[in-house]
Amino acid sequence: MQFEPSTLHKIVKGRADTIRFGLFYPDLGEKNSSHNAIHITLEPASPEWTENIAEREERFNAEEWQKVVQRDDLGLTEYHNVIYRGGWGYITYFAPFPEYQTPIGGKIKYVCAGNPGGRITHCRFANGGYLQKNKVMVMYVIGGENMKDWKEIHQKVVSFLDSVIVE
Repeated sequence: MQFEPSTLHKIVKGRADTIRFGLFYPDLGEKNSSHNAIHITLEPASPEWTENIAEREERFNAEEWQKVVQRDDLGLTEYHNVIYRGGWGYITYFAPFPEYQTPIGGKIKYVCAGNPGGRITHCRFANGGYLQKNKVMVMYVIGGENMKDWKEIHQKVVSFLDSVIVE
């Protein structure tokens, strides 16, 4: 795969603060739809950042939820926030754990945006991302209509990044 990086500043080989790119999977969701793009952000993981599972669980359990729905059609549990936060986080999805987890054992969580009562426009992998190979912080955003394919999308992102991130 060929990459052509561009920047507003000087490009230094082997060094970057943030990399943002998209992957297009024409076979997901609606065939060949522009909504089948996955927007990925990579950043170096700071040494003190970890996927502190217990801390995240504590914060999540402190939240108040208007309702909790088991979405068998998605294979996810859907949490509706009591407070509408201008879009982000009004619906949160959790994958069954430990059946599905991040590469280093964290929970899979998506925080979605859209209009309450309306459709979800997009979802981002939440909790500040996940660690890939214990050194790269990964966050990605997918179209709301592609949440039905979240398992395949997550696996494609992890596999792709495993192939391009060099130890």
